Amino acid sequence: MPKKATITWVMVVFVLMTIMPNAYAHAYLDPGSGSLIIQLLIAGLLGLAVSVKVFWGSILTLLRIKQPPVDDDDSDDDI
Repeated sequence: MPKKATITWVMVVFVLMTIMPNAYAHAYLDPGSGSLIIQLLIAGLLGLAVSVKVFWGSILTLLRIKQPPVDDDDSDDDI
């Protein structure tokens, strides 16, 4: 079997073993875990809000709600 095919099969088996659920999970979530999850959600929402604010003009142009700015600069006088 070629080396590339072997690596591919190893990766497929690894991914399948990773996503397959366990019958019993002996896990414990302490309050710090909940706090971390809440912080991640808040940071994700704030990051999304900042991204929308930064690219709002581009989003409106992409959705054809706003016309792209027209460049009226005649820079042919560079002689």
